[in-house]
Amino acid sequence: MAEFVYHYANFTQEQLAPIHAEINEIHNDFSSANNYNGKLAGHLSHQYELIKCKNHVENVLLQHIYDFENKTGYSKKLQLWRGEAKFYLDNLWVNFQSKTEFNPPHTHSGIFSFVSWLKVPFNIEDEIALYPKPDTNNIQQTAHFNFHVLDPYGEMVYERLPVDRKWENRIMIFPAKAVHSVNPFYTSDEYRISISGNFFPLLRV
Repeated sequence: MAEFVYHYANFTQEQLAPIHAEINEIHNDFSSANNYNGKLAGHLSHQYELIKCKNHVENVLLQHIYDFENKTGYSKKLQLWRGEAKFYLDNLWVNFQSKTEFNPPHTHSGIFSFVSWLKVPFNIEDEIALYPKPDTNNIQQTAHFNFHVLDPYGEMVYERLPVDRKWENRIMIFPAKAVHSVNPFYTSDEYRISISGNFFPLLRV
């Protein structure tokens, strides 16, 4: 069976303050923000670079990156360099996802990536109720965050995470090359707001 490897953490309210401050600035004037649509796979109208809070986010997340590395040895298994590596946050952005928008299956650059859901304006039970799947051979997919992995037999298997209000402020760190996607939601006219970024190695030879 395929193994899904990721690491969970949570932002505290104090840690969120500078992040929310920059996101609110962008939300108040999309035209003045650095549009990131051309650099991202998402079929979203509003995706923007985060600049002011980048160093803060890096400082908050670095220990979690090392915890994930120590737990899994993931970067060492890649055998891309000799010696130990330190990591830094290369790029950081915010997604304002509207109803019916989606992220197709894609990967990220770097070694480790993360996503944190800051606002999720729906309950997963309400989303599932729109397209119920009583047949157990058909899996509920509406509004889910998905990982896509090949099992040892070459079959595509999925881990679908029912991200809704209960996931707000949760951080998930995962290998940057893990294929993932985000399905659309339908029951709210508010934005689903998340931030994401990629960590690269600073090598010590």
